[in-house]
Amino acid sequence: MRIAQAAQQVGISISTLKRLEKRGLIRVRKDRNGQRRYTDRDIEQIQALYYPHFSRGLSGSNPARLPGGVRVTGSSTSSPLLPERCAL
Repeated sequence: MRIAQAAQQVGISISTLKRLEKRGLIRVRKDRNGQRRYTDRDIEQIQALYYPHFSRGLSGSNPARLPGGVRVTGSSTSSPLLPERCAL
């Protein structure tokens, strides 16, 4: 799927997806035209990074950290994390 579809599916912005890639947190394949193509596995990886409390069973009172020490907070009962809540 293309970057706009991936961003919508994960619930984050296109610029955040590009930022994750630039920082080396995700690797995305590009087609022969240079457009990013996301697989279901890519989406799962991004969700695990961005929403660790869902994938690892963490509660909102137990924040997780992304690689590089970026702190992620939130709970499974709150609205999905927005890029503004996670300083990348």
